[in-house]
Amino acid sequence: MATEMAKRVLVAYASKAGSTQETAEKIAAALKEKVLEIVLSASNDVETLDSVDAVVLGTSIYNAQLHPDAIQFLTRHQAALVRLPVGVFALGPLSSGAAALQSSRKQLETALKRYPWFKPLDVGVFGGKYDPADRKGVERLLYGSTTKDYRNWDAIHDWAAALPASLGIVQKA
Repeated sequence: MATEMAKRVLVAYASKAGSTQETAEKIAAALKEKVLEIVLSASNDVETLDSVDAVVLGTSIYNAQLHPDAIQFLTRHQAALVRLPVGVFALGPLSSGAAALQSSRKQLETALKRYPWFKPLDVGVFGGKYDPADRKGVERLLYGSTTKDYRNWDAIHDWAAALPASLGIVQKA
């Protein structure tokens, strides 16, 4: 239950090849339907959290590792993130199915344990996107030369639509 009205929500993303940014844009659009003001930004461009009332952080997850820019964001903004309501989303598996999503969720949980002070109120894990034009070497050998997008846009929208309640954000009338 919200005790204060959140007027400004930051959706920050750490993206290697653009798919996490695209997902953050969709989440921001879904939130804009319900929240007064949304700020969308690459996580490494965020200088302060002084003017926001809540944060949604997006990152990729590879081998139980957050994107380096997400790690830097957590480290740089620790004091503010302790006091703000926060949601986190991660793009993980380059395959479909519940087992792949569960594996990525476990990887995200493992990665977040490195920051015991960080307590997100909501966490979403979604399939990732693979575009061979953005990859080189071993990744390209492993995943091939065909673009594959495992993001479930309906699930992403539903998660974003539920965020105001999860984060205690008072919605627009």
